[in-house]
Amino acid sequence: MLPIGVLNHVFLLSLLLPIPATALLLANSPGVIESTPQLIAAQDYFHLFSSTPNKTSTFIRGGVGELVLNSAVDLAGNAETQSLRHFANHTSQLRLIYTICEVTYRLIVPKSRNITSLAGLRGKNIGTFLLNTSSSAYFVEKLLGTVGLHPNFKDTGYEPVPGDYKVTNGTWCTKLPCGEETLTAKLLRGEIDAIGAWEPTVEITIQALGGLENVVIFKDENIYREILSLHSRVDKLSDPETRKDIVGFVRALRMAARVFQDEPEKVYERVAKAVDVDVDIIKAVWADSDWRGGLREEELLDTLVEEDKWVARMEKRAPLERETLRGLIDGSVLEEAEELDAAERTAEK
Repeated sequence: MLPIGVLNHVFLLSLLLPIPATALLLANSPGVIESTPQLIAAQDYFHLFSSTPNKTSTFIRGGVGELVLNSAVDLAGNAETQSLRHFANHTSQLRLIYTICEVTYRLIVPKSRNITSLAGLRGKNIGTFLLNTSSSAYFVEKLLGTVGLHPNFKDTGYEPVPGDYKVTNGTWCTKLPCGEETLTAKLLRGEIDAIGAWEPTVEITIQALGGLENVVIFKDENIYREILSLHSRVDKLSDPETRKDIVGFVRALRMAARVFQDEPEKVYERVAKAVDVDVDIIKAVWADSDWRGGLREEELLDTLVEEDKWVARMEKRAPLERETLRGLIDGSVLEEAEELDAAERTAEK
């Protein structure tokens, strides 16, 4: 997933106002539902754990790309696709330190197309985002690959080649009516036959088609799920004061995760406002996300090894070795956060 969406007022202010010297600076995608635990963590909980009482957290629009290129950025949230794209050139610095959310994507087809299986998409036109650089593009190729279907664009570029189905790029939609270049509008006009992407575009398209009874949905979390994670850099993690604040932010994320997982009604409205979508859209897609947070290292590493084969093809490089990819994951920050949380609970008894 790449940065998308309409900036909410918090992110917009962060772009317009000077960044305080005391701020922990995060690069984030404000229009992405699964990124919003970072916003709640920053607003509600970070002040409980920051290194100094006046320490704040400030957002700029972006992701891992901003983290590796801008020395002022301390943290970044992005999907694993972007982690892999940037780690190959920044193996000594980039680190993935906490998984914020895991999301199952959906591929939808209007029932009017009379397609009832993935194999039925042979010869069809499938809409997605950012053809050879995004998690949604990987999802489409991975899902259709399970039935032996392959896309019709080259590994690096958009030139058509013989393939089993066509892939068409489109933009996202947050509210109806959707713009002409959105995947939703292209599907409604009949220019594409299906959409495979992240939310909220898929759910908005379902509503535009009249509801779930009018679509066929394909999804499989065992084939693909987005793993949106928090990242930092070795130099940031090596600085004692900055590390303390990073550990504090992970503690704040752990608190936000409990709310997202167990009491989502407390944040539905705030998430909808942040992403600039109607709250019914947020409620409809909530169950497709695993909000527990954490860092399941070996499971994550398995995913990275498999997905890097695709990313490497797209970027004309050799896939990274498993042990090299292991270096991307740093579980020490979460371990510190867990130890501090446990110590605090013990002290309260």
